[in-house]
Amino acid sequence: MTRISNKYNDSCIKIFEILKLLFSDSATYERVLEIIDSGKDEKLTAAVVLNKYLNTLKVFGINVEKRGNKYELVKSPYKIDFEKPDLESLKLLMSTAQYISSSKSRDIVEQFLKMLFLRLNDADKVYLNNVKCGCSTDLSFYYKQFKDQIDICEKLCVEKQKIEISYSDTKGCVNTLIGIPIELKYQNRKICFSMQSAGIIHDIPINKINSVNQLPNIIASYNSVITVVFRLKKRLAKSYKLKDGEYIQNIEKDGSIIVVNKGEDIDKLIARFIRYQNNCEVISPKFFKEKLLETLSKMIARYKN
Repeated sequence: MTRISNKYNDSCIKIFEILKLLFSDSATYERVLEIIDSGKDEKLTAAVVLNKYLNTLKVFGINVEKRGNKYELVKSPYKIDFEKPDLESLKLLMSTAQYISSSKSRDIVEQFLKMLFLRLNDADKVYLNNVKCGCSTDLSFYYKQFKDQIDICEKLCVEKQKIEISYSDTKGCVNTLIGIPIELKYQNRKICFSMQSAGIIHDIPINKINSVNQLPNIIASYNSVITVVFRLKKRLAKSYKLKDGEYIQNIEKDGSIIVVNKGEDIDKLIARFIRYQNNCEVISPKFFKEKLLETLSKMIARYKN
């Protein structure tokens, strides 16, 4: 009896572990097999044992489907009762999620929506599919005068060709860049055309673009972007929140942190470092150090005059 009891307890624990993976949307075939490991009973194949566990979940009303290399919940074993205003807010969030410029943030929101959708009852799903959110989610509404530029930039991002772009900077100087179109970034009521030139990401306000011309060169890869390594010290190191595309490479004995930044617009990065003052030290690359020093020298000269 003790052996049977232990066997059942072990099976129950494995069921809960599989449920945990399903709710976190990380139930890959390999991870599920690791949980149900049938090594003690060589007569049963992994596939047979897996089917037994899946059938057990089905008995309790938990439907699971295999999509690609992952098992996913079709319905959650419990539901959340939403009010109509909640569903209308959810609809608005679903409609606007695609406009989030940060891919990391967009993935988090989409994962959150997916988990919520699993917990909707059938009536709420019907209401959600039919309800209108009651406001425009087309962010280009704020830029009617730039509609043609928006259409052109969106097309350039899809077509795999290099471009030559002319634009005016904040000082009114006209600049020309040759590079790779990446995406349009909607930030509050500001829209920027993001492109990569010489390994550096540039976010150009769409209303500052003078002209854009396609070049015959076909883009082979988007992988060459600038990587900046810098050290943060003292209180800034303790309170610093990583930006999109950053990670901590090392934590030093004095509490300083070494941060790696990949793909941020170079002008925005320089502006951030100037605000950090003595609490920030650029480690590499050399050309970025020189550009930061040049920017600081121009600022000092301007104030001296």
